[in-house]
Amino acid sequence: MLYYLYIAFVCYVVEHTGSTANTGADSAIFAALADGARSFDASVLLLGVLEGIAFLYWVWVSVRLSLQALPGSVRYTAFVSVIGFLVPCVIWMPFLP
Repeated sequence: MLYYLYIAFVCYVVEHTGSTANTGADSAIFAALADGARSFDASVLLLGVLEGIAFLYWVWVSVRLSLQALPGSVRYTAFVSVIGFLVPCVIWMPFLP
């Protein structure tokens, strides 16, 4: 995140002064941050996908345990509960204005 704040600062300085002399954008540290940003972004994306999978697994396990503890306490099966979460949140909501 600090890399993107720094990029915003560099863009602001370049836009208003036309020079990168005071920003340090030509330093070795900046180049290292730029090289590491791609792998950092990929790791954040992968972590988000794993988090989504873990959440859906948690929903499935919680319904299964509820059904085992008190049969008839849950209206839907575990599979239908997971699909019931995915349909409105993943398929329908992105198209809302």
